[in-house]
Amino acid sequence: MNFIDLDNSYIYNHPFKENACRLNIKSVLLDVSKKKYYYLTKECRAELIGVNPFDHASKSEICNVFDSDNNCLKFREIKSIQMKDFKNFYPKVKNEINNEILIKMCDYKVIDFSNVNKKIKERTLKSLFSKITYEYQNKEFIIFNKVEYLNFDGVKNNKREYLQPTYGYVPFLRDDKIYISYFAKYLERDMQGNLEFRIRTNQKLSRLIPYSSNFIYNLIKKILFFSSPIIKIPQFYEKISIKKSKIEFYEKTSK
Repeated sequence: MNFIDLDNSYIYNHPFKENACRLNIKSVLLDVSKKKYYYLTKECRAELIGVNPFDHASKSEICNVFDSDNNCLKFREIKSIQMKDFKNFYPKVKNEINNEILIKMCDYKVIDFSNVNKKIKERTLKSLFSKITYEYQNKEFIIFNKVEYLNFDGVKNNKREYLQPTYGYVPFLRDDKIYISYFAKYLERDMQGNLEFRIRTNQKLSRLIPYSSNFIYNLIKKILFFSSPIIKIPQFYEKISIKKSKIEFYEKTSK
């Protein structure tokens, strides 16, 4: 398979301004029907350019998603607690035609479940990539990532061999809007589980307090539920579970 080389593809943000930056592409989402790519880049905390970078007044995180139409979607977590009654943690969109999206391609070869499982147990597994194909809201998507977190059955001679890669941050498209998300998928030799996303949205404070058998604890939760409906906190709370999806693992071909 010939596809984007995540190790050698970059986006140069504001390349002709006083301060420019080069961003690694961490995840690629393809809307197959529109042939539109979304490139999620490395996140960063607010910084100043100078000897004390983290003296910036804001402590916010910023994460950029660039698309193939030259739009830059800026996800900036300005405050931990939002006092406005809006539902979604959603970005500002800017058309930035001067950004340079430098994409290199490379060849990948399929590595099957058995070989991934064998190599990881032998400690010989090197860089691993995955392509996941799924349908959501009557549209087909492909998401391509480097596998940087991989659960596996660590006990020797385990009768249940499994792999469960987990990824974050990754872009997720819902109702033609991009969200920042995590996702995970469980698989065994002859089966694959659901593809599950956790997307970041603004949630009511009361939702984030777990159930407890303690009376006082639950009383506080009820007070928060009724007294502060407008307080929202951006969290990876909302879950989306997709039954039908397919994951394939890849390694780069050696030259």
